[in-house]
Amino acid sequence: MYLYQKGHKTIGYCIGRKSGANSWNRDRAYRDFLKKYGLPYYPEYVFDQCFHFEDGEKVIDQIKKMDKPPSALLVTSDQVAAGIVICCQKHQIAIPGEIAIIGFDNEPISRMMNITTVEILLVEMGENLFRQAVSGEISNHEISVKLIERGTV
Repeated sequence: MYLYQKGHKTIGYCIGRKSGANSWNRDRAYRDFLKKYGLPYYPEYVFDQCFHFEDGEKVIDQIKKMDKPPSALLVTSDQVAAGIVICCQKHQIAIPGEIAIIGFDNEPISRMMNITTVEILLVEMGENLFRQAVSGEISNHEISVKLIERGTV
């Protein structure tokens, strides 16, 4: 919603893999968001196999080939987001002017490179998972997240 409020109507996202429960939930949330705001779904805006810094170059190479590239990317890793930023600088793609980027995890690299990111409280997540493992009960306890606004949106 943050990117939409900032004027972005063509939003893509980068994930590690398309399979698995987390990936399925992310895709469902993405499609629900697009539907809610009447935005078109472009399958080419979903970039998978994004695990490492170097994968940012692969994403930008794909975007450069598009007739209508996304104006923003939600990237599930600050490392990949950093790779995208470096590649954009190399190809003189203005951030956030031509493409806005949000990473995840608030890793030190996001602070050093001034990347807007979503901080997930990993300690809280770990404690919740530990409690579930000990009790044997599965819960859908939501964890706190915090948007950290920096220079890429």
